[in-house]
Amino acid sequence: MPGSSLWLIPKPSSPITSALQRLISDTIPSHFPDSETHNFIPHITLTSHIPASLHAHDPQAWLDDLRLSPSSSTSTLTSTSQQHVTAALEAVDPGVQFFKKLTLRVGKQDAALVELATACRAEGVLEGDVAKAREWAETGFLPHLSLM
Repeated sequence: MPGSSLWLIPKPSSPITSALQRLISDTIPSHFPDSETHNFIPHITLTSHIPASLHAHDPQAWLDDLRLSPSSSTSTLTSTSQQHVTAALEAVDPGVQFFKKLTLRVGKQDAALVELATACRAEGVLEGDVAKAREWAETGFLPHLSLM
């Protein structure tokens, strides 16, 4: 299913940002000279498969209007706008998919990270369905930081 992704990007001033950028841009590609590599900013994928039709006209306006604490009569999410999100890096995972050739697995211990991803999934993919987004967060959400 094609579409866009929402990323959580570390603060530019964080020491891990420059370390990850060196890995992505220089260190890892130098070990795979015969492979096509791409340069990108360090990020954790919060959700993917966001239909282009949602943001095709004005992507920034769509992002600005993104509700990161959707609610319904049966289920609510806590606001993540004022919460600190922590990403616990757990392991290096090699893969075969283009977007997951080499990733750092991110743990799901931080409730704020899971809530943010849940809100992004509900808003961007599931038309506000928080219950389905929570189910996805439990069974389908595999947070990762791409390296290659």
